Amino acid sequence: MTKPGRRKLDKQTWLWTDHFRDKVREKKKQYHAFLIEKTADNWQRYQIAKEEAKKAVASDSAAHYAVLNKELESRVNRLAKTRKSKTQDM
Repeated sequence: MTKPGRRKLDKQTWLWTDHFRDKVREKKKQYHAFLIEKTADNWQRYQIAKEEAKKAVASDSAAHYAVLNKELESRVNRLAKTRKSKTQDM
């Protein structure tokens, strides 16, 4: 059940790889360490972990969508080619 005033986000959990999960868990761990003891060192560790998690998400999703687009593009080209050949007069 969603709470009023909040948007439902699709977290795309099907896209998560083990590498991605490890980076996000590390980021969470560093954040909780920062909340327990708010020091500049803990904040720096959290910022580094956050940046690494962001890069992992970007690279994993880019790789996944590149493969998906390549497959889709080949299907579209195949359909267009068959459609064109069917409409040509012999």
